[in-house]
Amino acid sequence: MATLFAKAKKEAPSQGTTAKTSKLLVPVLLGDKLRDLQDKRNQIEKLQSDCTMLEGEIKPVARTEWLKIMKQQGRKPDSFVIQSNGANMLVIVQDKFLSMTPTKERAFRDNKLDSFIDEKTVYSFNPVLLDKYEAEISEALKKLKIPEEEKDKLIKADVVKAVKKGALELLPSLKDKAELAFNLFEPVIQLKNQE
Repeated sequence: MATLFAKAKKEAPSQGTTAKTSKLLVPVLLGDKLRDLQDKRNQIEKLQSDCTMLEGEIKPVARTEWLKIMKQQGRKPDSFVIQSNGANMLVIVQDKFLSMTPTKERAFRDNKLDSFIDEKTVYSFNPVLLDKYEAEISEALKKLKIPEEEKDKLIKADVVKAVKKGALELLPSLKDKAELAFNLFEPVIQLKNQE
């Protein structure tokens, strides 16, 4: 009788490697359309790079203005429009944050902002030991015949830390630490054209 793991393995899609072969060159009659498409894609790539550089200059200003509005209103501001030389841009500060690094976590803790850290532990099986003991595990987890020293290694845990959702709502209550916390949070800022 096949184990549950063997059944799952049998039904799993194959991820085999495919041999690399040289690409077959096929001449077609499309006039300049291929060249035009290549040129347009190159232009898009260049424009995207330019946009990224401009956003890198605009987003810090948007962050500063967001903090000013938050301090004036005493609450998390909604989206707002920034304006310069007749051009408008909608600024949306999202309740999404860049990854939590160990350095950032230390800064949170050093500044007594650790209540904003959301910690989740994700458990997974050690695949080497799971494969080694699949029959025993399939029969019944309670009756595992695994050496004690390997039982401790069977399940792996990954701890994922992030800024808690809703953290921006609580910024005004931090008063003097609001700007520091905002900079540590590194919220995702979205810029949209505004006519």
